[in-house]
Amino acid sequence: MIPTLSQHQIFSMLLLATLLLNCTLGVWAQDSKTETCCEKKPSPSRIKTEITDCIDHPKTDGCYDAIIFTSQGNQYCTPRRARWVRQKMRELDQEGRPCRKANA
Repeated sequence: MIPTLSQHQIFSMLLLATLLLNCTLGVWAQDSKTETCCEKKPSPSRIKTEITDCIDHPKTDGCYDAIIFTSQGNQYCTPRRARWVRQKMRELDQEGRPCRKANA
């Protein structure tokens, strides 16, 4: 004999599945967001490891005007006027990997 589910049990399972799906998608969307705000003054220190991404982030409320480089999964806020930053941006552009504009 196969047990049957009541309408209440089916509704409860659908509600639970919907809640789990919404929570999962919300966390997934947050994790995929790589852009950040430079809340601290950008550091002029050179990045010695390979740079894999570049974001041009303008000054906004609470955020410094900066170029955000990604290297080995970490993001570094750098001052756009630093000579090495401008050179690295030119190199990335020549490699076909230009800095993208931030979604500010």
